Amino acid sequence: MKPDCLGQGIGKQALSFIEEVAKEQGFHTLIVTICMENTRSKLLFERNGYEQCALFKEIGYEFDRRLDIGSFQKIL
Repeated sequence: MKPDCLGQGIGKQALSFIEEVAKEQGFHTLIVTICMENTRSKLLFERNGYEQCALFKEIGYEFDRRLDIGSFQKIL
């Protein structure tokens, strides 16, 4: 994302829209999986009611480094 777009609430708006559509479609639970180094994404989901439900150590790989991947869940 472009730096000038950060902190504008775009992620929260997108997440709210996705959750509303999911509810309309009859979904009960949403799960997101992110790189644990992505602190902005982690905070976005935590601030919007998602709870960490899994941690997969060193299963991601990027730029010659192993990365931890976490899953977060929200019951709608």
